[in-house]
Parts: sequence; structure tokens; C-alpha cells
Amino acid sequence: MKRTNHSARHTTRALGAAGLAILALAGVACSKKTEDTTPVPQLMPRVAITSVKGDTQSQLMAAIYARVLENKGVRVTRKDPVDMDRAEYFQALQDGQFDMIPEFSRDLLKFVLDAVESGTTTVPTTATTDPAPATTRAPILMPTTTIATETTVPTTDTGSATTTADSSTTTTSSETTTTTVESTTTSTLVPTNERSVTAQLFAINGTIPTTLIAYEGSPAERRDVIGCSAATMKTLSLYQLFSLTDLASLAPQLRLGAPAAWIADDEAGLAVFEQYYAPEFADVVTVEAADIATAIADGTADCFVVDSFDPVITEQQLSLLFDDQYMLPNNSLIVLMSSTVNAPEVTDALNSLIGMLTTEKLNQMLREIEVNGTDVAVVANAFADNL
Repeated sequence: MKRTNHSARHTTRALGAAGLAILALAGVACSKKTEDTTPVPQLMPRVAITSVKGDTQSQLMAAIYARVLENKGVRVTRKDPVDMDRAEYFQALQDGQFDMIPEFSRDLLKFVLDAVESGTTTVPTTATTDPAPATTRAPILMPTTTIATETTVPTTDTGSATTTADSSTTTTSSETTTTTVESTTTSTLVPTNERSVTAQLFAINGTIPTTLIAYEGSPAERRDVIGCSAATMKTLSLYQLFSLTDLASLAPQLRLGAPAAWIADDEAGLAVFEQYYAPEFADVVTVEAADIATAIADGTADCFVVDSFDPVITEQQLSLLFDDQYMLPNNSLIVLMSSTVNAPEVTDALNSLIGMLTTEKLNQMLREIEVNGTDVAVVANAFADNL
């Protein structure tokens, strides 16, 4: 007869039950650990965008920014255009009434520097970097510079010993002696006359409150440009006419049409143009922006000073000439926004416009709106959806 060890069987059953309990507890623990380590999904930032009332350029850019952000998954609130001047919406942005508004680099820089001069805005004394750099770009640094100081001591007696600023150096020459003294300084001053967009953004971000950020929005620029009519380009087809230097060389046989304000402007008008290029036109006549089409038809002038965003450029097929001497500083489209929305998703979306939204493209869209009457949102969405 086979004998059964009941004690061993009971022990095995007991251990089996205990083992199952242990495994169950371990499973609960693992499950709890998994739950504890599961990342909580982060919501995309919500960005409230507005524009300036009555400014088609501002409204178009705000609509483009809004659509581009949405296409990148950012939640967007479109606010009604604000009926404010720059000082008012600058303060409203700080007060949290909205998060983003289109701007222009040179115009904004002039505003903040004027505010500093009047005591409205305080320049941070320790600002040597962009106070809130975009997360997808390296901060712009104000480098430490080494300044070479030259000390010149003239010699009047031939053969006499002359001691320079460096007391350890003595010469016996009748010629002027020059000694270079090296000194190292660190600049903490915000530039006041910068011409490139990068330098302008550094100056702006080093001046405005750290709750705000000026961020590059596109290479499109609003500035006075000179364009020649199609008839003029055909007449001069045997000559090179691509730059303002070319224009200056052909000026004696051309008439320039320009607004009265540009002709009288000593800082960015005819006086500066003559300083940089020295043209001698056959005539300079007053032609306001609204009269350019008529002046072309009547042959009043051959080339015209016009706003780079004026739809007449596309409508009249003006050939714009390149400012090869960089007569004027950049005045590119930028974004003025709250630092609370300075997230990678937002800056990635804005970066997608770099190289895509040119002055020419923006001019064409403005013509579609102002001449053909197409709705701003329709034009903006068509552009943004095809990036």
C-alpha cells in the first residue's frame, strides 16, 4: 500500500497559497510603481494673438502666426484687433491682455530707446545676454572685447631719446613712435544704432522688461525701396540695373519720383541716399504713393520711392533695386510676445516662417487683400497651410 505524506502535502498547499498572495502583492506594487512613473501629458500652451486695428499688415501677420501655431499643435486664441498705439499695446501685453502681436525690429528698437531716454523704461544694468532667449536658439551674447589703445608721442629732436606710454620702451628715432597698450573691457551697454536684425533684437531684449520677448518672425522688411517701371527697365535693358549703385551710375538720364516727406527726410530720405550713392538725377519730382500708377502711365518719372509693402509694386510690376551699400538699417517683421508663451512648440512654429515669408510674398498677399478684396484669414490660411 502506497503511503501519502499528508503533512508535506498540507505544507505545499500552504506555501502555494502564500506564494500566490506574495505574487499578487508584487503585482499590485509593480502596477502602482508603473502608475507613479507614467508621465503626465502636458497641454500645449495657449497663445492669445492680436493685431493693430486698421493696419492690414499687422492683421495679416497676426493671422499667419495664428495659423502656423495651430498647424504645429499650439492652442490659439484670436483676439480682436486693438485700437491702441505702440505705447498702449506695449503696456497691454505686459498686463496680460494678450500674449503676442506683430512688430518691426527697427521701429520697436526706436520706441524702446526713446522710452529709455524719456525715463519710461529702465535698461537693466546687468543685461549682457538676451534675458529670455528662445528655447530653440542659443542666446545672443555681448562679447568681452579687447581694445587696442594707441599712444603716439612725436619726436622733435633728431637722435634724442623718446619714451612712449609704455615706460619700458625707449627709442632713438626721429620718427613718431607708436605704442599699443592692450586693455580688456566688458561692454554692458545696449547698442543704440545697430543695423542687423540680430543686433536689434539683442538691443531690444536687453532693454524691455524680462516678461517680454522680441523674437525673429520672418525676413520680410517694411522700408522705403526704389523701384523702376517696366518701361524704364526695357529702355535700359542694355545696362545693368539691379542695385542702387547701378541706379546712381545711370541717374543723369533718369527722373526719380518720391513722396515729399522722403525728399525732406534728412535721416532716412534723399539726403542719406545722396550721401551713400551720390546720384545726380535729371530731376527729382514729388510723387505720393497714391499717385504712382498715374505717374507711371503719364511718364512723370522713371523710378519711384515706395513702401516695400505697397501693393502697387506688384500691380505695376516695379523692379526693386538692391540697397547694396546698406543705406538703411533692417526693419524686419518680428514677434513681440509674453515670456509665458516662450515654449519650444511656439518658437518652432515661428522658425518655420524663416526663409518662407519674404517681402515679395507678403506684398503679393497684401495686394490680394487690398486690391482683390480677399479676406485676411483666407489669404493667411492659404499661405500657412502650404508651408
